[in-house]
Amino acid sequence: MARTINGIGTTFYGKCKFQPDQSFITTKWVVLVYIPIVPLASYRFIEESSSSFEVVEADIPLEIMQVLRIWLFVALLAFGLSLSDKLKLGGAGLFMLFGMICAIPFLMRWFAKRNAGLL
Repeated sequence: MARTINGIGTTFYGKCKFQPDQSFITTKWVVLVYIPIVPLASYRFIEESSSSFEVVEADIPLEIMQVLRIWLFVALLAFGLSLSDKLKLGGAGLFMLFGMICAIPFLMRWFAKRNAGLL
């Protein structure tokens, strides 16, 4: 369904609105250098294994809040990169800054699963 060659193409980003059957909503994006540019559609998937998913529902409206969160995350990464240059952060500071930014999606997913009763 999604295909990326050398960072250009389509891919799925995000997981939200978890259900007790382990299904979740994800959004298909047009990507350029793996950076999400244009959201195409949202789907409800169920995880069959760690590397394969099955589409449960395909005709769902675009999940706007998920799109905004993904764009916000990309903006935070870009801001962190520019901030690290201005503050002249060394290796440890840069590692901590990007570690905190990259932890955001995992924390949000953990809270979403907990609220759905999956943890």
